[in-house]
Amino acid sequence: MKELLESNRDRKSKIQSLTFADFYAGIGGFRLGLEPIGWQCVFTNENNPDCVTTYNDNFAENIPPRSIEDLSPSEIPDFDVFCGGFPCQPFSRAGKKNGFQDSRGKAIEQILRICVCKKPKVIFLENVTAFLTKMRYTVIDS
Repeated sequence: MKELLESNRDRKSKIQSLTFADFYAGIGGFRLGLEPIGWQCVFTNENNPDCVTTYNDNFAENIPPRSIEDLSPSEIPDFDVFCGGFPCQPFSRAGKKNGFQDSRGKAIEQILRICVCKKPKVIFLENVTAFLTKMRYTVIDS
C-alpha cells in the first residue's frame, strides 16, 4: 500500500509541475485555469493587439502582438503542453463554414508545425465541435 501511495504522489507531483505554452492566448483563459493548479506558462503567443493588452494587464507581462506564422520553433522554449484556443469562425455553424478554405482555418497547420518541432507531451486545443468533423476528414486524411 505504501508503494501505491508513493507512486500516486510521484504521478501527482509530475502533473502539478508541467510547463505549457499558450498559443492563440486571447486574454489568458488557459493560463487562468492552469497556473492555479501549479502549471507554469513558459511562452505566450497572441496576434490580436486588444487581447494582448488585456493579457499583459492580467498577467503583468509585456508580450508583443505577433502572428504564430512569424514564429520560429527555435524561439520557443521547450514545454510539456501545447495550449491553443485558435479561431473558431471558419468551423462554427453560425459562420460561413469555410473550414480550412478560410485563412483562419489554416491555424491547425501552424499548430502542427510547432508541435512537430517541439514534441509536447500533450496537445490541448479548444474549438467548436464542428472542427472535429472537418479535421477528421481533412487533416487526418492528409
